[in-house]
Amino acid sequence: MTKSFTKLLVARHSPQNGCHAQDGAILYVEPRPTVPLKDHLAHHFVAHGDDETRCKYGWVSEVEPFGLDDFIRTYLAERSISDSGRDHLEIMLRSVAKLNPGTPVAATYSSRGVEKPRMEFTVHRVVF
Repeated sequence: MTKSFTKLLVARHSPQNGCHAQDGAILYVEPRPTVPLKDHLAHHFVAHGDDETRCKYGWVSEVEPFGLDDFIRTYLAERSISDSGRDHLEIMLRSVAKLNPGTPVAATYSSRGVEKPRMEFTVHRVVF
């Protein structure tokens, strides 16, 4: 059974906060090609539409139910999505599903594991 989501991320234009997209632009994530092993590494969201404008933060917005494939078909149809890209999108959507509309979030890679250190992608709530 396909997971259904009712929340996604939108931009709030604020260059001083690192959001250069237009207000209300739908945001998504793309995986970094390589992720160096560090404690934390900030990541960014990408604005749907021009697919280049970046935002440091996104805000949770409630919408009609949709699935991961619906999101990809609606917002990323012209892009080739890798397995890693699908995983990042699902992490983003699952993370914001738990939050209230209007909640600001950021994306981060964090070091996990002791014997086999790895960088794990998360989308998490932030407080200004």
